Amino acid sequence: MLRAGERLSAMLYVVGIGSQHGDDAIGLMAAAELDAAGLVERFGREQLQIFGTTKPATDLMACLGDAQGLILIDAVRDGAEPGSVRRLLPAQIEQLVSSETPAKVWSSHGLGVTEILALAQATGLLPAAITVFCVSVAECGAGDMPAADVRQALGPLCDAVTAEIDAQLGKRTTGR
Repeated sequence: MLRAGERLSAMLYVVGIGSQHGDDAIGLMAAAELDAAGLVERFGREQLQIFGTTKPATDLMACLGDAQGLILIDAVRDGAEPGSVRRLLPAQIEQLVSSETPAKVWSSHGLGVTEILALAQATGLLPAAITVFCVSVAECGAGDMPAADVRQALGPLCDAVTAEIDAQLGKRTTGR
């Protein structure tokens, strides 16, 4: 948690989490698409970093120390219609982070998003603003490409993440 008087850097990280296997690649695909859209150039590297990772435990913890905000994108097996895009509300994220038994359904990675966020909270590295975008998937197993319904979610997902970036960074850059 943030302490009074503590100075944060003005850095927002957007991290697509996944693997190269089937539906689980959607987080990596979204990060690549967002990076190609020129958002980093628009806001500047000191304000925005976008990357995809197959190793969220190490890569997320490495960037959290200077992050003011964090947007995560990940595939989830939650029983919803494959290709459904959801933005988790702060209370939902807090519930996942503070859960005594983290919801393994949220990640196909050894140390998932909920565990990483809980670790960041315990070590005082949790950013002030966290947003998680989830894409519901049926399978995270082998395959070259995500299923058609998951691939079709890429456009709406990237639009939603871009709107979130604009909302978070627009407030910090107003008046320039």
